[in-house]
Amino acid sequence: MIHMRLNWALRIAVCALLCLAIRCFAYIEAGFTLGKVCSESLNIQLVEVTRIDAEKNLILYKKLRDLKGKAPDAPIKHNIGQRGFNPREPRNIMAWARVGKKAVIFSNNEASETCIDFYWYQCAKEGEWWSLNHAEPYLLRTYCGTVEQLIPAVNTILADREAIVTAMDDGDKEKLHVREGKLVRQRAT
Repeated sequence: MIHMRLNWALRIAVCALLCLAIRCFAYIEAGFTLGKVCSESLNIQLVEVTRIDAEKNLILYKKLRDLKGKAPDAPIKHNIGQRGFNPREPRNIMAWARVGKKAVIFSNNEASETCIDFYWYQCAKEGEWWSLNHAEPYLLRTYCGTVEQLIPAVNTILADREAIVTAMDDGDKEKLHVREGKLVRQRAT
């Protein structure tokens, strides 16, 4: 009888240890408002493309001005490469990239979300370069429009006022990936 109790206790202890040792990974999709993106960012800056290497998928930006915080004035180097969840992601970014095009970078100094016209992508800091992780099609539910329209909306939000922005409808997630969702207007605070 004692032997059976010890055997069961040992089994339970082993199961408990295994449960503690197993890592679980999950993706929690939560829609961010433009206000939340602004408040979570340490730096928000308006930048302009100064150089492109289409062969290596590299984009160099210069800071035009800080919208929030004080980011360094050094060139911002984005290594788009061939990363992403889908081959269309680096293609979409590089198809947009032209010298003189403007973007808004929302950063916490380790990771960034870059809004280009009607598209978003995420980079992570790797030394002096920022490397593409993936596109952010779900941020099209936060804002979907031109950079020129985004700047006054960000300034309004940072002034603690409500802005009205265009975004894609949260309906069909696949349509967000290919930027074919329905455009809606929404409040952003």
